[in-house]
Amino acid sequence: MMCLSAMIAIFLVYTFANGRSFTGYVSDLDKQWDSYQGHRNEKTRLRSELISRLGYDGLIHHYDNFILRKTESYKIKAWISYGIVSSTLDKLIGMADTYGERTSLQDIKSTVLAIGENLKYVEQEIEKGTDAKDILSSIDMDYFSTTRSLKNLGHVLSSQLGSNKETEEDKTVIRMIAVMGLDGFIQSYKRYVILGDPIEEIKTREYGEKIKAIAAEYLNYDVSFGEKLAIEDILTVVNTYLSKLEKINSMLAAGASAEEIDMEVKVDDTKAIRGFSLLQAVNQGEIEQSGKKVEELIAFIIQKHSNYVNQYAAFLLMIILLFNYFSFQLVIKPIERISHSLLLLSEGKMEISVEEKSLRVNEIGKMQDAFNVFKKHEAQRLKVEKELKQLARTDPLTGLSNRNELNRRYSDIIRIAKRKNEKIAILALDLDNFKTVNDTYGHAVGDEFLEEVSEILVNETRDSDIVARIGGDEFAIVLYAPEQEEDVQILARRVIKRVSDLNMIDDSAIRAGVSIGICFDEARNCQNLKKTLSRADRALYNAKESGKNKVISINALIASASAI
Repeated sequence: MMCLSAMIAIFLVYTFANGRSFTGYVSDLDKQWDSYQGHRNEKTRLRSELISRLGYDGLIHHYDNFILRKTESYKIKAWISYGIVSSTLDKLIGMADTYGERTSLQDIKSTVLAIGENLKYVEQEIEKGTDAKDILSSIDMDYFSTTRSLKNLGHVLSSQLGSNKETEEDKTVIRMIAVMGLDGFIQSYKRYVILGDPIEEIKTREYGEKIKAIAAEYLNYDVSFGEKLAIEDILTVVNTYLSKLEKINSMLAAGASAEEIDMEVKVDDTKAIRGFSLLQAVNQGEIEQSGKKVEELIAFIIQKHSNYVNQYAAFLLMIILLFNYFSFQLVIKPIERISHSLLLLSEGKMEISVEEKSLRVNEIGKMQDAFNVFKKHEAQRLKVEKELKQLARTDPLTGLSNRNELNRRYSDIIRIAKRKNEKIAILALDLDNFKTVNDTYGHAVGDEFLEEVSEILVNETRDSDIVARIGGDEFAIVLYAPEQEEDVQILARRVIKRVSDLNMIDDSAIRAGVSIGICFDEARNCQNLKKTLSRADRALYNAKESGKNKVISINALIASASAI
């Protein structure tokens, strides 16, 4: 009892001495929150609006539709979206606090200005009667840098706001909108209709699967019935687009124009647009509601504390408050925090942590220690699992596809090329004098040389092609739909020239080159990778025997043997 009385006396003295300063501290905290609501949250909201206004049902979407459909309504929509996006960008540029923000925003603005210039050009070409394919081919744009700049802007804002300021649900919705309409699903679909490029069909299907995966991720959150319906509407529209791809294939094969194809495969986007609007409204409302509750709580604390100091609250109330406070802070709150963290950890969210406390000798402290040990082990397990998956698909030195990944991707390319009666080229490559380089200068120089060669092969090929390292100094390249064998020969000679120019050791007389064998054939004759690669290897062996640093085609060998 004496101990409790002493605690009460100390508490009273402390309360009277520090009451005003504590009230002032809470008041300052309230002002800081207002500043955050008025400035930081506004930038996050404007970034989200920028992604929406640029992509799906926004500037890029209307811009593509204007090229394809050439109507006055889409021209007006495109220019209205252009004005809104430009205004939003100017607001964000004016609020930018860092060099990173300003750089990302200027990159995005450059793309938007380019679209504005292109819109004027499109209007002129439509008046001349130019078709959609010719228009897009002459002004085709790459939105990769814009997508990258928006991601960088998101990272900068997240670091400014802290990890808990933007909900995971809101981040997921933004990712889904970006994949749907910002250099993603809709753009690839429109480009396939207009240009007939089979690579755009592949990208459309890949983006469609990515949207479905993000939607499934969103449904794992505690979502409302209305949000579930919104997701269903979005996926319905995505599946409708995907179902039209076979129709596009058949019409392209029949020689139909982009305008004729569009009339047959046009999709109503209303449901998906409505779904995204609902998801954005729900998540923005939750953030604002959370902020409002915190403001009300701060006001409540200020009011209660002020009343407590001014009216000299009764000792019994103080004892109850003290007991509840310590019970909540030292027992209930830590247990709730640990339980919630374990739940998040079970869902794979490794960024969570349990706050360190000074009282580590009780059972709660032991629970916190146990949680941190468990989290450490789980992080290590996930890291190893990720590394194993990566190793299973890529070569650890060069980062190229390994033989397993080559087999997997080759099957996909052959399936598409066979259906479209396309041709396939496989190049088997083997470095010349590589053993001499290794023996003379060591494996470190040899590894660096392999990395340089890998970079050359990647730079000389397209994203739709496959580059793989299948042995120590052996590589393979699969070219999708080359028009003629001479094109493949030109590529091979260019690779030989660039590899021959490599000089890893200054003033060294030793040079490593590369010999290349080519197998060029119809896709239907190349379904077995092992046999097709073996044919390319026969040509490679002949190139080696003929003096190295050469390219020989199996077709040339067969023709030469027939002539004899």
